[in-house]
Amino acid sequence: MNVYSELNNVIEHTGEYICYLKHTEKYPLIVFGAPLVDENNQPILFRTQKEVIKYVEKLKTKN
Repeated sequence: MNVYSELNNVIEHTGEYICYLKHTEKYPLIVFGAPLVDENNQPILFRTQKEVIKYVEKLKTKN
């Protein structure tokens, strides 16, 4: 996840990731989907890309 730092006047990476589930691959440059959210409908922040993959794999095996 990147955020704009007004203090430093730069865009900085926070070290966190938000994962979007795409609903279609028809338009690869346009994201038709939704972020993974928790029970309070807040985006889940992941620390690593591997963490995201593990979480999504668990979701896939639940269904």
